[in-house]
Amino acid sequence: MQLSDLKQAPVWRSEWLTIELTPADAGRYRRVPFTLAEGQQLLEIRPEVWTGEERIDGEGFAYKKIRPYVDITVENPEGRLVANLMSRTTPVWIGEETASPGCLPTRLVSGTWQLLLGVKALSENFVCRVEIRQLERQPQLLLGETHAHSCHSDGQLTVERLMNKAVENRLDYLILTDHNTVSGNRELGSTPELTAIPGLELTWFSGHANLLGVAEPVTTVFANGAAEMAAVMAEGRAAGAVVVINHPFDRTFDLAWEHSLTAFPNQLYEIWNGPYTRRNRDAVAWWQEQLALGARYRVIGGSDYHSDLDLTLGQPATAVWTWSRARADILAALEAGHSFIMAAADSPRVSLQCGDAMMGDVAQSAAGGAAVRIEADQLRAGDRIEVWTAAGRSRTFVVPPGAVAFARELRVPVDERFCRIEVWRPDWDGEPQLATLTNPLFLQAG
Repeated sequence: MQLSDLKQAPVWRSEWLTIELTPADAGRYRRVPFTLAEGQQLLEIRPEVWTGEERIDGEGFAYKKIRPYVDITVENPEGRLVANLMSRTTPVWIGEETASPGCLPTRLVSGTWQLLLGVKALSENFVCRVEIRQLERQPQLLLGETHAHSCHSDGQLTVERLMNKAVENRLDYLILTDHNTVSGNRELGSTPELTAIPGLELTWFSGHANLLGVAEPVTTVFANGAAEMAAVMAEGRAAGAVVVINHPFDRTFDLAWEHSLTAFPNQLYEIWNGPYTRRNRDAVAWWQEQLALGARYRVIGGSDYHSDLDLTLGQPATAVWTWSRARADILAALEAGHSFIMAAADSPRVSLQCGDAMMGDVAQSAAGGAAVRIEADQLRAGDRIEVWTAAGRSRTFVVPPGAVAFARELRVPVDERFCRIEVWRPDWDGEPQLATLTNPLFLQAG
């Protein structure tokens, strides 16, 4: 997926179901099947508006004949009722995270779905029409917070206020990670503007780790020593959580990871936590060394937000390349490394592509090297785009005055093992600050 993919128009498929009801159908429901295609992110049901029709009798008097109310219910392939329109004639929609009132958020599995239609009474034949609209999944770039705390631990805000602030700060998803408690997860609720995802920060005396995506991932959070810590993390991973080692070099508050960084069952490392200071520089330097040695570690960033007194929610944020706003798609993108870290919502956005492979993936390379396409936007004059490989900082491009976007295809030798991007932006006094950091696109001989 690339930035240019975001310009694609939404692809809707539409079909009309025409159903004729007779007096014999009164007082019972009829099943009308329809097919939901593979790879849809939204289902919309649009009944045709049924209004009364005017008739004039033999004496010239006009009468309004009221059309019957049709009760419509939607059933998924598992037989679960997921929507009830009652007698409404306004459209309703169903998605995996959110749905219209009267509808349930539902995984949009492909297959045969059912409309259940019923009319209490009919004196003559009646034809109703229902439009089924399906929105295909398509490349999306979502900006979100992977590490935030509420008043359920040591944060200042309620869960509701935290979610509202996420929307105010232009975030698309929020992961709640309170310390050693999951009570706040019960108050999470996604909206069309924000996907709310449960989480937990395992808070130990010798390091912290996040479990992302599961409301109650472990039976106990307590652990003494590396072996017990690894066991708790493994339990969370087995429950379906994405496991992250947090701020591994944070010595400011004595929160550094005191054990091996490569001997635990985590999928991700949080190498950018809060403002980009020494602890994060140390984490990025360690990560670069591991990548140069052949490791394929994926990373994320998060603000570790507690209150507005010290931090800003979504600074940094992790931008994910995904196919929908569904929780499962966001978590899968994070685990796969289809993401990059942004200092703020207006920081540069970046894509890396080699054939069908993108950042976080492994691309097959010919002997002559891999053709890697880099795209970036939201740029400003003076931004410095740095290309990093196992050889270190291999190329640098400086954004000229007036430019806001960048696109270039580079040939990267396979022995350089990976390609990743850093974008540095001058601050108010001209000092460069890290604005964007991508996951690597890994290379191997094909």
